[in-house]
Amino acid sequence: MFTAAAVFISFRIPTYCVWHSDENTAQAVGPCEKCKRPLDKASNPSENRRLLRLLGLPEEDWPSHIKEKSACFKMDRETVVKAEIGEDLFERILGEEMTRFDIRKRDHALKNPKVVSAVTASASRSGKTSPSLDLIVKHVLAMKD
Repeated sequence: MFTAAAVFISFRIPTYCVWHSDENTAQAVGPCEKCKRPLDKASNPSENRRLLRLLGLPEEDWPSHIKEKSACFKMDRETVVKAEIGEDLFERILGEEMTRFDIRKRDHALKNPKVVSAVTASASRSGKTSPSLDLIVKHVLAMKD
């Protein structure tokens, strides 16, 4: 993400960065024997610090914020949205949308913007919203002015 954000920002393309700081991610399990790529999702606060520096924000290991040009979640977006709209409602709607979009893998559904949009829209019709996502959208829309 750092490289893409750095390129866009260097060309003065309005950029809103969203990431999770991986504060509670598991420890390393080692590299793949064939390709030597990491097999883990070990926490690495240096990446968070690099992004914060790029964005002109104070550095910290495990950021959590929603600001004018970026948002960072301690865990992940799903955890925050699920807590904000309610776990039962979130899971029910996600299941419905996975069926509607014919997506079998949960991880794929959660990374699909159409699914996420449909989940939040359906939750909103049920009277539940995600203040975090609402604020991010507000900041993104303000960037076009």
